[in-house]
Amino acid sequence: MKAIGIHSFKGGAGKTFLALNLAYLLSSKKNVCLVDFDLRAPSLYAFFGGYERVKDKPRYLNHLIEDVENFESYLLPIKENLSVILASPNIEEIKRDLRKKEKDEMKVLERLMELKGKLRERFDYTIFDTSPGLSYRSINSMLISDILLFVARPERIDIEGLKRLEEVTSTLETPRYVILNRVNGDVDVGINLPVIAKIPCSCSISMDEPFFVKNNPEDPVTKSIEELARFFERIE
Repeated sequence: MKAIGIHSFKGGAGKTFLALNLAYLLSSKKNVCLVDFDLRAPSLYAFFGGYERVKDKPRYLNHLIEDVENFESYLLPIKENLSVILASPNIEEIKRDLRKKEKDEMKVLERLMELKGKLRERFDYTIFDTSPGLSYRSINSMLISDILLFVARPERIDIEGLKRLEEVTSTLETPRYVILNRVNGDVDVGINLPVIAKIPCSCSISMDEPFFVKNNPEDPVTKSIEELARFFERIE
């Protein structure tokens, strides 16, 4: 199994959009799990029925961290070969996560490593939609990833953040790559990490649907993400 961490220095770079659509494409040939690792600003629940879909089984990553042995009961099947693990949208759960201290996060890392081992037995790919920035939780999700994708828009604030991510993660042995999103024309971001995809800017993108690539197979955005999916198929 490959654990792919999709990260950005700040919100709004397109991290969740990329995670959703890459997961969809990879699941056409492989078994994929998409995990919402943003416990402080969860979003995937909104795409997959929200409270209604899970109201009789309110199990989220927040609880799974303490219940790794039963991880299969936290999987929400979306389509053939694609499951998700949601983060709780409950305000009290979010507040509880915000109150966690460094020592708590170190314990969480141990459990996340255990969870990764369980997911490895079931899936070909696990995609972590991480919390942006450099919180303990986002660092934990990067530490358990086999591959890191840093998503950035070709704008000064994003590029400066990308340089900070490159510096902070420079001691990791994990392969790191850059995805540039909403690109018009040629872009040189001036960093040493390889840019493996440039997603073009498109006015047709809407976050009202989870899988843009499903309904827009000929769009240049879809073609770019398809090429990214083939990249992972080549490095298996």
